[in-house]
Amino acid sequence: MADIRSSTWSTTAGDNNASPPDGWPEGQSPSSVNNCAREMMAAIKRSWNDDHPVNESAGSNSAYTLVTSASSTAYATGDMYVFRANHASVGTSTLNVNGVGARIIKKFGNQDTIADDIKANQVVQVAYEPSADVWQLLTAVETPNLSDLPDVDLSGGAATGDALIYDGTTWSAATAGAQTIGELSDVSASSPATSDYLSFDGSVWAPVQLDVESEVKTTLNASGTAPLYAARAWVRFVGSNPATRVGGNIASVTRTTTGTYKIVMTNPPQSTNYTAVGTTFVSGSTIVTGILTIESMGAATVGITTRNSAGTLYDPVNVCLIVVGE
Repeated sequence: MADIRSSTWSTTAGDNNASPPDGWPEGQSPSSVNNCAREMMAAIKRSWNDDHPVNESAGSNSAYTLVTSASSTAYATGDMYVFRANHASVGTSTLNVNGVGARIIKKFGNQDTIADDIKANQVVQVAYEPSADVWQLLTAVETPNLSDLPDVDLSGGAATGDALIYDGTTWSAATAGAQTIGELSDVSASSPATSDYLSFDGSVWAPVQLDVESEVKTTLNASGTAPLYAARAWVRFVGSNPATRVGGNIASVTRTTTGTYKIVMTNPPQSTNYTAVGTTFVSGSTIVTGILTIESMGAATVGITTRNSAGTLYDPVNVCLIVVGE
């Protein structure tokens, strides 16, 4: 009796009337009944074996071969096999069933397999897709960790909010250090360059070269090639009571005596090659001309004095100071 995949098996009961032992015709001789039943049991068993993890593949290097319980000389719509893989995939995989010919195994419809998509001793299920002449991998593919992908290095650790940056060889966590990035379905990274980042445009992730300096200059309406330097610290405080203040990167302001102050930065600049600029601020109807002098500049401390037009130390209504540099 032919195997179940054969056209001699029909879903219409009355059509299964081929001559024994290939069918059950009307009026068949009693002596042929047992032969038909035995043949049918054998065909069902062969089909059961092929639909369950009974058979094991052979081959190596992602070139799988399989001998099934049911014979076949060509691939057809509806062919589906379950087998136990004898080795792990190392890249694009093929399957050759009963010597008919190797066909590529695709995952997710149209993607080639990569290393470990198929694992050694794993139960694998495939179905033949005649329109593309490929095997479709029906077994779930494990979602890889980024650190498992061959061109991603997260050995330095990764933290929430990290981006991936390309150093010319691998992608790594930008703040620390699946299938190739270019093979991911939502990543387009065919030609990454050193220091590229992955940026999402709403459809795919793609490498972009960030020009931070240009972005900042555009934001500040600055042009030309001259570099930009930002304030490293700033403060505005009441001369008679420095505890009343606003500012940034300021740990403390101390009034040592009338018109004499010490400003301490929380995080000092990387060197003492910075500039401190200050002025006094007058409010109310009484105007007093003030002179602010930078007396000292240390790693984290700036000392200043304030004097009136007569050169006498005094406490201004407000004192303003800004630190700019490296």
